Amino acid sequence: MYRFACMILITMMPNYALSQDGSEKLKSQSTMIAHHLEGMLGATALLLDKVSDEVSSERYTGDVMHSALNQYASILDEVRAILVIDESGFLKWDSTRKSFERLNLSSRSYFSRTIYTDEVTISKPIHGKQSGVPFIPISKRITTPLRQSKGVAVAVTTPQSWLDGIRACSLCVITIFDGDGNLLVANPPDTEVLSILYDGIDKTKHEGSFASKLGSYPAITFWHKVSGYDVFVTSSAILPNG
Repeated sequence: MYRFACMILITMMPNYALSQDGSEKLKSQSTMIAHHLEGMLGATALLLDKVSDEVSSERYTGDVMHSALNQYASILDEVRAILVIDESGFLKWDSTRKSFERLNLSSRSYFSRTIYTDEVTISKPIHGKQSGVPFIPISKRITTPLRQSKGVAVAVTTPQSWLDGIRACSLCVITIFDGDGNLLVANPPDTEVLSILYDGIDKTKHEGSFASKLGSYPAITFWHKVSGYDVFVTSSAILPNG
């Protein structure tokens, strides 16, 4: 099972106590995003498996491999590009460009956390060294049939694509955290998030709720675990007049 933890926060400002309908909507929206993440992460893992097979087989090189990677990247809307990093940490292929600087990416977490594991890893958002554009890397080790490591394949995903087109309303906030509490996505982008929301999740259960605070405001938080991953989706609503 691929292991990765994240959580999504959805914040609204209703009455002091949420109505049953409001609570159900808050909970169902987080569940809907969790289902999207389940499908997106699973599909991306399969895509990286296919890339690994192509690279390790050494059937394609040069422009042919570039074209193949470009086609793979176009399969999923959430994937903006695919990178292939060799076993020493140097960029070997980039689906977005045929000519590029041979960057040393060995210090990047999406390489260093992946090169020694067979699990898919998700790293916190970073800015591309060449593009300068922020992205969330989903990566997997490339291995031969004899389990020899040949590097790392990386799916470059757009942060907002993790929300499946769902945008926060004028009084709402949507955020995604990883299992270490790192913020992956926020909508609006300038949202300030408290770690208490992450700390309140019982990681041993599938779903639940708890009383929390957003800033100085009391809030209620619903959370839901994404099937197949250590991914937690939370929906929080500010309770004014508290």
